[in-house]
Amino acid sequence: MNQVISRMPEDRRLAALLAFGGLIEAGAHDYARDIFDHLIPKLFAPALQVLRSELFQAGGLAGPLCGGSGDKGRDIVEALDAYGTLI
Repeated sequence: MNQVISRMPEDRRLAALLAFGGLIEAGAHDYARDIFDHLIPKLFAPALQVLRSELFQAGGLAGPLCGGSGDKGRDIVEALDAYGTLI
């Protein structure tokens, strides 16, 4: 393969190199995004669990005026659960 590239005209060789670099960059971005998709929930899970338990024990913050059901803390816990599944 190296011989094929070395025999190419310079402008074509640069174009092939740029195209290859673009493919490698796109693959690296996809790989990094996959890593973050798996890593972020694991990093935030303990904090979300503590926040859920503290808000539930404190009676919650959302009531009927905020669009919630008014069920002491359940609205916040459900919102956190939904947020946890979106991460």
